[in-house]
Amino acid sequence: MRKPKLSIIIAVWNGESYIKRLCASLDQVCNNPFFEIVLIDDGSTDRTPAYLLELKEQSSNVKILRIDNCGQGKARNLGFKLSVGEYVYFADADDTLSSNFSKTIREHLEKYNDDVFIFGFKKVLDSQHRENIGIFPFPFLESKSIPPQELKTLYHLGHSSWNKIFKRSLLEESKLNFLEGQIYEDMAVVPCWVSLATTIRTSPLVIYEYTVRSGSSINTTADRSKDAIVALRHIISNCKTPHLSASSIAREVYFYLLPKEAEIATKSGNFRRYFNIQSNYKRVIRQEIGWSFIFSCKQRKLSEWLYVITAQYGPIPLPFVLVFLKRLVNRKKQ
Repeated sequence: MRKPKLSIIIAVWNGESYIKRLCASLDQVCNNPFFEIVLIDDGSTDRTPAYLLELKEQSSNVKILRIDNCGQGKARNLGFKLSVGEYVYFADADDTLSSNFSKTIREHLEKYNDDVFIFGFKKVLDSQHRENIGIFPFPFLESKSIPPQELKTLYHLGHSSWNKIFKRSLLEESKLNFLEGQIYEDMAVVPCWVSLATTIRTSPLVIYEYTVRSGSSINTTADRSKDAIVALRHIISNCKTPHLSASSIAREVYFYLLPKEAEIATKSGNFRRYFNIQSNYKRVIRQEIGWSFIFSCKQRKLSEWLYVITAQYGPIPLPFVLVFLKRLVNRKKQ
């Protein structure tokens, strides 16, 4: 039997409130031998197993693995081992594939042979009307060997796995897995995989819907700084490639994490916690790679700074406003 071209791997835990929506969006790839769907039931105690079994009974290309609850990182790693596709894609269980996902992905994978394919997405609010709160397309890049100056825009490619398709051989050769027992299981490893790629292609087409849920692990107000520091150190240790330094990626993660923490502080009113977390990040950066690189961003254009601070992360944290103003003043003095 011919192996599928793409394995779609999804880990789910107690997802009965949204799993029907996911299964409906997967209908476009069900019974299609080009795709393989690998569902990992991470010890659900609600009706999730029944919904997954119903999908499997209706589809010839669905695999289900039920495990004791162990967290999304380990569940995804087990799903990767179970999958056989030439390419792999890790989607979130509470999100959905847009109606043009199947057609777009098939056309791309049949035409190109890139290590990484990155596509656009839109954010929707988890409500009755599924309110659209942002569309994030990506500029088109030709598939080619990537020079360092292009890899410095890695931040724009994002640190999540749900808008990226990876060649299996790239992940296998990296010997890097999702971190287990951590909130930032994908942020810690996705930049490493991207940095090891020799060909990357992005598409402006929006083919994924990312759901913003107040109860999800990434949007909770719990203190996530310890996990974030683990992720940061993992990136520093494992992004050892000649065309992209670890400090470059670490800087991007630093600009990613603090805005999120500032947003949580704004919602919870606990600004003391935010500044404690900020101090922890600074200490790790100084110890691991030195502090100076935070301000050594001369390759950034003004438009890129505005994008980093505003486009994806909503309210602008005061510390970043001050950093931006300081750089602006220094530029005028030069």
